[in-house]
Amino acid sequence: MLGLGVRCTANSFILSSKHNTRPTRIGFSTLYSTSTSISTSTSTQPSSYDNVILYDGVCNFCNAWVDILLQVDTKKVFRFAALQSATGMKCLEGVGKERDDISSVMLIKESRDGSLKGYQKSDCIVEVVKELGIPGTGFVASVISSAMPRRVKDGLYNTVARNRYNFMGKRTTFERINAEDGRFLND
Repeated sequence: MLGLGVRCTANSFILSSKHNTRPTRIGFSTLYSTSTSISTSTSTQPSSYDNVILYDGVCNFCNAWVDILLQVDTKKVFRFAALQSATGMKCLEGVGKERDDISSVMLIKESRDGSLKGYQKSDCIVEVVKELGIPGTGFVASVISSAMPRRVKDGLYNTVARNRYNFMGKRTTFERINAEDGRFLND
């Protein structure tokens, strides 16, 4: 097992693992600005949309999930795009969804022929955990996923998704403070 711990306090997340003797504190005040002057990634049009995670860019809860992924994705497997960005909308259309559909986080995979496949809701979460390649977590995610009926998994996801703005609030923009090294495709 990974031994990764995430603890939420009144004003921060604390990430810890059995390999890290000093937990990492991620403060909400530095991550969740509502200012409209935040700079975006300077990344140009990507050559591939493989392993792009689409998330609700104005949702603080969703951005917290992205921040956790940035911490644990040490191999930089994933890139990210807000559903509200031009890249996010293009990916949504590429998998046959409406370009303004922000109802679910999505993992976009690109096949060799350039066609896109989208994993959404609970399937997205399971695929992301598998793709991280952290020993034991992919197997555990697969077992839990196969043991739970889709109706239950997606029902839990839908409950969280409906209340996501209530959990941690909403931003005025999808742009990020810590858009780093080309991993954010928010254009």
